[in-house]
Amino acid sequence: MLDDSQTAEFVHLLTEHQSDIYLYICALVFGKDDAADIWGETNTVLWAQRDTFLMGTNFRAWAFRVARHKVLEWHRQCRREKTLFSGEMIQELADFAERQAEAPSQRLKDLNHCLEKIPPADRELIMGRYEPGASTEQIAAQVERPKEWVYKAVCRIRRVLTLCVARQIAARHQEECR
Repeated sequence: MLDDSQTAEFVHLLTEHQSDIYLYICALVFGKDDAADIWGETNTVLWAQRDTFLMGTNFRAWAFRVARHKVLEWHRQCRREKTLFSGEMIQELADFAERQAEAPSQRLKDLNHCLEKIPPADRELIMGRYEPGASTEQIAAQVERPKEWVYKAVCRIRRVLTLCVARQIAARHQEECR
């Protein structure tokens, strides 16, 4: 039985991972309504089994296993009504969806790595442009340059960062394929 602080931590983890769980399920079923139903069932199971979750371990992996089980149940129930994927195909899709769920955080790490590699002036310019409420006009006034110059510089920096992130992803992909 979880104590109050463990229950609070479990609720935090469950809340934090809701969108990941839903998107994972969406990758494995056909319609939004079915995905929403499975998501609800998954959350019910997660809550009912909260005492079995070992705090400090990978909550998302545990939640994805529960969701995968619920998706497989749904596919077995629907098999008579619809043409569905085989169990093997569902497993492959589930594995792929799980890997993709990790991608945004890895891309953010790649972007931060690439930001560190560009000149400090470029980094300041691009970071300033993405401050809440910042505009090209404001940045132009701060750096005492025409707004067209700022616009072109920001576009150039975006291209450099995009290429850098793409190289990071490609290098990682090549490592995985070896």
